[in-house]
Amino acid sequence: MRFIVIKKERFLKHSLMILTVLLALMLGGCDWGTDPYHGEFALVFDPTSAVISAVGESGEVDVYVANAEALITARVTVKFNPAALQVTGIETEGEGFLFTDAGAEVNVLENTYDNSSGKIVIALGGLKEGFKGASGDGKIATITVKGLKDGYSFLSFDDSASTNTFLASYSSESSGWEHASIFSDIGAVRVLGNVVIDPNSPE
Repeated sequence: MRFIVIKKERFLKHSLMILTVLLALMLGGCDWGTDPYHGEFALVFDPTSAVISAVGESGEVDVYVANAEALITARVTVKFNPAALQVTGIETEGEGFLFTDAGAEVNVLENTYDNSSGKIVIALGGLKEGFKGASGDGKIATITVKGLKDGYSFLSFDDSASTNTFLASYSSESSGWEHASIFSDIGAVRVLGNVVIDPNSPE
């Protein structure tokens, strides 16, 4: 199998992204609408900026693939602030999910989260006789989070190692895979309220 790691963005580009996300949050959030990537294979959060209405309430953020071309498998490692957010669940199939909508069964290899370290790992692929990958736009996971305190938590894809985050496309070559050169973006969740919840306290 051959994979290409998501390229690291330069400091300036990340700074501009953060400013963009903060501006979107102040304006009440946003969604992708028209394609901002001009056809480039992209791994992003949807919405880019989510808002949870109060501490203790929950919200959802999708791991979204835009402009997929014959996507056959994916592994994503997401980092978040565990002092601000607590993950309560992850869904990977159903209507609106890229592999499901392509008529494939979702083969989940890993679906874990650690609320102590602020880390999520999702590894999955499409499984179907003769399946040659999913194309187009769609989510591959929906992450449900609970707000623990007022403020912001940035979401990011951990690409510090080649095994952390990658997408791979179907290929007719003997390997069955080919490199997917992709663009990744950051996201954020804003929690409203002035109460703080201890993540270690019982429900």
